[in-house]
Amino acid sequence: MRMSIRARSRKSKGTAGFILTRALARLFLIAYSCIVLYPLLWTVSGSLRTNATFFKNFYSLFSEFHFENYIKAWGKAGVSSYFMNTVYISFLSLGMMLVMATTAAYAISRFKFKLNKPLKMLYVAGLLLPGMAGIIPQYMLLWSLRMLDSRFVVALMMAVGMMPLGVFLLLGFFKTIPTELAEAGIIDGASNTQLFLRVMLPLCTPGMIPLLIIEFIYAWNEVYFSYILLSSSGKRTLGVGLMNLQKAEQQRGDFVVQFAAIVIVMIPTMIFYIAFQKRIIEGATLGALKD
Repeated sequence: MRMSIRARSRKSKGTAGFILTRALARLFLIAYSCIVLYPLLWTVSGSLRTNATFFKNFYSLFSEFHFENYIKAWGKAGVSSYFMNTVYISFLSLGMMLVMATTAAYAISRFKFKLNKPLKMLYVAGLLLPGMAGIIPQYMLLWSLRMLDSRFVVALMMAVGMMPLGVFLLLGFFKTIPTELAEAGIIDGASNTQLFLRVMLPLCTPGMIPLLIIEFIYAWNEVYFSYILLSSSGKRTLGVGLMNLQKAEQQRGDFVVQFAAIVIVMIPTMIFYIAFQKRIIEGATLGALKD
């Protein structure tokens, strides 16, 4: 009897401790969410105000709504051209990265040759190097070839920089595809190209979707390649255009237009992240689970 009473008391204490720990964890997460969300809401609120009211009530949220700031940022501040350049470079780099990463991952995972393991280790080592580590020799090479100030070249450089992650994630997916499918395709008379395009690539689609989402967010927010390799104002991307806009509008004192431009830059990545949040989390652990 006494043992049962003690067991119940221990169980109640354990339950109470679990509830308290859970409540404290929730309070911490709520407080952290407020700390993270307030600057975002403050930026959106600042984009909907006038400069006078912005400095008058600096920390207030959504006291007024002036949507003409977005019209000024999109038209007069030149965000529209920056936006289209970013769309062009982002999707072109994603397409080239997908072609190169899928073919490289398929070759490394399915064919046995002497450089198989060294190539795999080379791509894995590429994950450890920052993207700007080789910008000086890359710049000198492009300058000697007269390939600077080209949006296509910027997209190509970004695609090459995104390849190590793409190959690393897709290697695991290609390895999980049964070899019997490839053998059946060869028996039916399919060539290696047909086998890759019609059999292997469709089966690898679940791995490509989170990869494309992750790389799109990277490509959309990329600044350094565009800043260094592009010199024409009509070819600049949103990241570079936003920096130039910040300098220009600070001299004019028109801060609300800067906030409107920042919100325009954030909208696509926020939509992608909210819509494909589960896919992004899957892609973050894809190589660890499949390889």
